[in-house]
Amino acid sequence: WVRPSGKKIWYLRYYVGGKRQIATIGEYPALGLKDATRKADDLKAKAKEEGINIVQDAKQTRQAKADAAQDEQRREGSTFRAVAESWLEKKASVWVAGHLKRRREKLEGYLYHSLGNKPIAQITMADIDGIIRPFIRDGKIETAKRTCDLIRNVMEHADLMELLDNSLISVKISKYRKEIPTPPRRNFYQEMSPEQIGELLRKISESQMRWTKTT
Repeated sequence: WVRPSGKKIWYLRYYVGGKRQIATIGEYPALGLKDATRKADDLKAKAKEEGINIVQDAKQTRQAKADAAQDEQRREGSTFRAVAESWLEKKASVWVAGHLKRRREKLEGYLYHSLGNKPIAQITMADIDGIIRPFIRDGKIETAKRTCDLIRNVMEHADLMELLDNSLISVKISKYRKEIPTPPRRNFYQEMSPEQIGELLRKISESQMRWTKTT
């Protein structure tokens, strides 16, 4: 079959319920006679064995491929920055302005320069570790933990929007946060010798005597 555009197309003619149907097999010369014949035989055998309509099956297959391609394109276009801004927009109605501003500032200051333009589905734990580890190394433990929480919030929003191939990454981020070392608690109390304790008690006693009125 030669189309008005000049393209040569292989078609398969068959009947369903007494009605003639035409299914596209492929384009010549990309698909040669031998391969076109084999493909036509396979389609007829499949239609007979499974009782399917070849044309409808082909349309459904093309639609599934188109949907998959569109979904992949949507994921590729969903960068960390875009998803984070979508998350902030969602929270704007329930957060006070100051809190919203602080979250955006932290995203811009800590995350957008490294992850902002990266498709969120491609972000790995190695990427996240590369951001958090310097904070830990510099002793900024609270900053490390809060940044970890911020990343997890954005990834959970991405998972909700079905933008992630690996929905377990949020769980991994939570486990990663738990492994951030907690700095030893500083002791602000000075250890005193028995002599120092006795001197302190004596001064307390003298102070009490000065403020006590005799009657």
